[in-house]
Amino acid sequence: MESREKILGMFYSDTNNLIHESIKYSESFSQETREQIKMLPFKFLGPVFLTSSSAEGNNWKIDLIESSLSMRQETKIRDVEIMIQSFINLNSSMIFEDGVTNLFTLIGSPYTEDIKPIYEKMTRYIHPSINQGILINKKRIGMKFKVARFIREELNRGINLIDYYLGSSRKMYWEEEHKYYCIGVIERKVSGEAKTSNLYTFDRDSLLRRIHAHSIPSFYVMAIIPDFYENLVLETLKLFGKKNLLPNIRQINLSSEQKKVIYYEEFVIEKEQKISLGVILIQEDANENETNNISHYKKHLRQILDQKIDIGENLMNINRDFSLEKWPTSQEEDLNKIHVYLDKEEN
Repeated sequence: MESREKILGMFYSDTNNLIHESIKYSESFSQETREQIKMLPFKFLGPVFLTSSSAEGNNWKIDLIESSLSMRQETKIRDVEIMIQSFINLNSSMIFEDGVTNLFTLIGSPYTEDIKPIYEKMTRYIHPSINQGILINKKRIGMKFKVARFIREELNRGINLIDYYLGSSRKMYWEEEHKYYCIGVIERKVSGEAKTSNLYTFDRDSLLRRIHAHSIPSFYVMAIIPDFYENLVLETLKLFGKKNLLPNIRQINLSSEQKKVIYYEEFVIEKEQKISLGVILIQEDANENETNNISHYKKHLRQILDQKIDIGENLMNINRDFSLEKWPTSQEEDLNKIHVYLDKEEN
């Protein structure tokens, strides 16, 4: 696989939140483009709203962002040769007494990659190697140890290792058959520059809403992240010259200690409008009513999209306890209402 067919980057943030990056890009890129690419780690690592809008005491992190890619309708045949099929971001976080370190990857590939072995290389080898190397060399060499240079060398080795494992077809793992409980549906519509989005969930006065409010960073955050990262991936693709491609968020995984949240989305493009439907899933209680595997939710999302069914007519098949009340999420004023009425456990 030639380098021009891929997008590869690896970022490391230390316990002081200093970010180090290693990103592969063409020598032909302008200086302005290179400077913009170097800013990507600051955008991908830790959106401000993820921490500021989460419940106090909850340290949520994003473990996976996966996007599928589709061709723009006006794409010419000659542009197909630079096609990449999937865009993946993986994050490894390690907590220490003096803070958290993160290792984050940026992968654009012509294949639907097998994520698990890549993530295992990050969490079991590359990330520990960087942390341990810094600790050992500081003790051994002291002030003479060039931390930034060491990290850059490790990131370069890490990128080469990830590059070596790219191209493996995806396998089915037993974890994917876990049962999940849906606590929200997000509908997004994009037509040119016009965007609308809505959240469906439990009634604001529902006991279930209060019970599950602590299971996610916040409804405010969950309403924002699909559009935020889809736009960020689009910006990244343009910087790397992949202007013929459009990203479509497929899955976002978040975690906080023992809590796990999956946002899974399906979409359809009709004429010049894209309609996306996503479910907010939690894996919290094995005895939870109406738990299903991801394929169950995928089936119902596809049914709604393919048969052009109104979302309200099918909500009961996703969760019979959902309210038909629509919560707009496009404007800051609407998001503030969600934060006030849905994210407070005492409401």
